[in-house]
Amino acid sequence: MHRNDERPDWLKSQTQSFKQEFIDIYVETKLPALLNQIAGKIKHYLDCEEVSMFLYYAGKQELHFEVATGDMENTLKTIILKKGTGIVGWVADNRESVISNDPANDPRFAAGIDREARFVTRSLAAVPVESDGQLIGVLEAVNHKDDGFKPDHLALLQSISHLIAIPLHNAMLFHITQEEKEQKQQLLNLGNDIAASLEPEKIFKTVKTFTETLVNLSTFYIGITKDNTIHDLVHDTILPWDPQLAAPISPNPFAFQTILKASEKEFGFLRIQTPIPIPPEAKPLLEGLSTFTTIAISRHENHLEMIEKQRYDNELKLAQKVQERFLPQDPIDLEKLQVAFKSIPSTKISGDYYDIIPLNNDETLFTVNDISGHGIAAAQIMAIFSATFKHKLKESGDILETLEHLHDLFCQKPCLDHHVTSFTAIVNTAKRTITYTNCGHEYPVLIRGEGSLLLSEGPTPIGFPKTEDFQLFSQPIEPGDIIALFTDGVTEAQNPAQEEYQTQNLITCIKQHRLDTPREILDSCIAHLKKFTQKEQFQDDISLMIIKVE
Repeated sequence: MHRNDERPDWLKSQTQSFKQEFIDIYVETKLPALLNQIAGKIKHYLDCEEVSMFLYYAGKQELHFEVATGDMENTLKTIILKKGTGIVGWVADNRESVISNDPANDPRFAAGIDREARFVTRSLAAVPVESDGQLIGVLEAVNHKDDGFKPDHLALLQSISHLIAIPLHNAMLFHITQEEKEQKQQLLNLGNDIAASLEPEKIFKTVKTFTETLVNLSTFYIGITKDNTIHDLVHDTILPWDPQLAAPISPNPFAFQTILKASEKEFGFLRIQTPIPIPPEAKPLLEGLSTFTTIAISRHENHLEMIEKQRYDNELKLAQKVQERFLPQDPIDLEKLQVAFKSIPSTKISGDYYDIIPLNNDETLFTVNDISGHGIAAAQIMAIFSATFKHKLKESGDILETLEHLHDLFCQKPCLDHHVTSFTAIVNTAKRTITYTNCGHEYPVLIRGEGSLLLSEGPTPIGFPKTEDFQLFSQPIEPGDIIALFTDGVTEAQNPAQEEYQTQNLITCIKQHRLDTPREILDSCIAHLKKFTQKEQFQDDISLMIIKVE
């Protein structure tokens, strides 16, 4: 549209006309489409050959060419100007509009751009585009078709810049958001690679390499705080605890630090320092990178824990197999005796040791022992105890001598931190006697008809300082008698009210089922205990043996 210079209302009418047309594209959120439509309309209204738009990136203080019309469209796509470079840079730097109808002789003109673009700029008008005092970019009209740009042209371009500022600002925000989404997707892909790796050196090398694509590094540090030390993961060194090193960096444009934490627990930090200010647009990516660093470290730690757990589980399985070899297995056929036994460990393996050893046709040895502690350590001590018990008993044939030997052993390393409560008895079916010694163990019960007797002699556990020597005691037995041997896991088991089961409940249950087989009596007692505690799993190892005299 050509202008009539004699009409003073030209500027007003052209501005109003542009405003009417611009309504259709005001809500356009796609930046390239918006810029192309703006440039096309300006070219028409200002009657010029070319229109270009440079957007300002404050973080890098650069003006990036975004769109142009005509021949310039394909030749300026790679142009990036530092703020202050060329007439466009001067406009951005000074926030002033300018007309230059003889740019070749204008000291502000960057002739190199024309040479690079193979284009001749004869005249230009350029205005800053601002929103809320912030520079968005520079709008430039090039080569008026008549005799150069006039003040009215510049005024119209300024009016247009005011009209497009808000939609352009919104479109830029949308565009930046889309760019960030793409960058985040790239970061996500990178994060997947990082998180999939179980090699620490590869993880931190990848993290550092990606960081170097965002900023120039002078310091790159990933520190894990643990056990009053700082583990420098990048250089794989352990440093003494230094509060200053782990302290947050005061906000400044040359540094970035974030806390690494998982499940709300802080475990380290990522620190970056640069020789030049960190661009604002790089910080979200650095935040994302720190998140994936956290994931990678956590996954690596979980992998190590899994390996440790597998190792522990393998040790546990081995300990279970070893334990099974030391404990008697059903069924056991004895002369004039019926027996049933059961052990329920609080963990996967028990610290209890019980055994049934036929000595001859008339005598059978029964022993129930409770090693202090739980788990693998208690099972290992149990293995030492049971192997030594059997070996010494076979060697000497004497219960007291065997227990004295074990006591001396448990007063020395490696068993010094453990003790054992022990009950060992020999049942003689020919003489109808039970001869026993009790070393601080739960008192076994002998049930005869409606009555019961606690085999209570002997207060000192093996491994404790002796208050008296181990002694043998004897009681007569009769057909129908029931003897119950057990560990304190049975009597000390608690119900939800924290009341203990105690020996009397066990006696009552055995009496109620005394006409049943030992296996049935044992099963009834375990069921009664679970009903009392209202639990299927017990806090302590439980062992119970029922012996019935025929």
